[in-house]
Amino acid sequence: IAAAVALRVEDGQSLYIDASSTSYYVAQALRSKRDLTIVTNALGVIQELGGRNGNRVFTAGGELDDRYRAYFDSDARAYLARFRPSLAIISTESVDPAAGFTNYHVREADLCRQMIGQSERVLIAVDASKFGRCSVAAVASFAEIDIVVTDGDPGQAYSALADAVEWIVC
Repeated sequence: IAAAVALRVEDGQSLYIDASSTSYYVAQALRSKRDLTIVTNALGVIQELGGRNGNRVFTAGGELDDRYRAYFDSDARAYLARFRPSLAIISTESVDPAAGFTNYHVREADLCRQMIGQSERVLIAVDASKFGRCSVAAVASFAEIDIVVTDGDPGQAYSALADAVEWIVC
């Protein structure tokens, strides 16, 4: 998934990258890219992409959520409100054809919704095990997403959504 996402990112592009394990792997896959502008709330993304190949990394701060190694509070959201990147790279915990993309962590979902609303395009990177599940906090509907990158066929329940979203199955 991470390698497929990296193919969609061009040198010099501006990105939001959220705080998830999938996004951490995406950051690793982006290490060869040059002159990226990355806006993130995730320590792992900062470690992978900061100080490398002319990249500029802007970091939302605030109260650290130790479990997620990221910032989700109002300070982080206020900082992120300053940016309008060309692409948001988001991962969620659950994907349901009716509910869309959802998370269990409410503050993470709030922050991801903000990233989505402020980006020109949105890419969701999600492994196939997340399909057919629904979590408590809404992140995005399929209408708000441009690209879904996944590692397996999501199944017949998602076929009606194929026209609304570009699907990349790797």
